[in-house]
Amino acid sequence: DILPACTYYEKIIYFYEDDLKNTPTNLINTLNKVLEAYIQLLWVCLEIKDYKMFIKFIGKAYKHASKLSRRSKTYEDKQYYILVNIFNGDYYKAINKLKKSYLYYTIAMNSINNIYKKVPNEGIKNDLILIYNNLSEVARMMNRPKAKIKWDSLINELKNESEMNEDD
Repeated sequence: DILPACTYYEKIIYFYEDDLKNTPTNLINTLNKVLEAYIQLLWVCLEIKDYKMFIKFIGKAYKHASKLSRRSKTYEDKQYYILVNIFNGDYYKAINKLKKSYLYYTIAMNSINNIYKKVPNEGIKNDLILIYNNLSEVARMMNRPKAKIKWDSLINELKNESEMNEDD
């Protein structure tokens, strides 16, 4: 089931890549479509631990996500940039390159933190908590107790904030 899915997403990527080369009339829409396929493919690659295919596609996904993030100011479009960084963090954590993992999680955290400051909502807060959890876990693996404490306290702050909002 997984290999046909990978082939399917690969074909979609190649289709939209060709469209991007021809300067589409709606660049943001085309970037969204190609990035949706990239995200699905990268997620599957991480799930099945096919790191060779992951490496093959992550660079272009990162390039397109960065381009979309610069051109569009909506959270939905910036999510691709955040996800690509999280996937990079997941990949490097899986192969035990913890400093790189920590770097990519930090980039994702900074991006989503900026969005949360502008648009504080529960969904974005939960995404931020997930990234803080990843940073805390990598800090633990790197034997950085101060960093782990920092991330854990930020998680608790956000969770307490949620509980206070529920009480209101």
